[in-house]
Amino acid sequence: MAAVAAAQQHLSGGDSLILQGIRNGNQALSSKLDSKTTEINQSISGLKSMLDKLSSRVTEAEDRIGTAEDKSRVVKLRKENGEGRPA
Repeated sequence: MAAVAAAQQHLSGGDSLILQGIRNGNQALSSKLDSKTTEINQSISGLKSMLDKLSSRVTEAEDRIGTAEDKSRVVKLRKENGEGRPA
């Protein structure tokens, strides 16, 4: 009987070591996930900033193109109407 009790205590201790190992592994994994999540969030933030700047530049370019097209149309219409002078 004493041998059985000793074996059960030994197994309980083994279970405890296994559980502690699992907890340690979970903590390490959680720490790595937190670190990677932070890196991903920083990358996304940088990409968002670049995208905002690019969007602003595209809008500015579209405005300039629109203005140039409008001026071109005015010149063309003036020529068609015989005015001949560019705006």
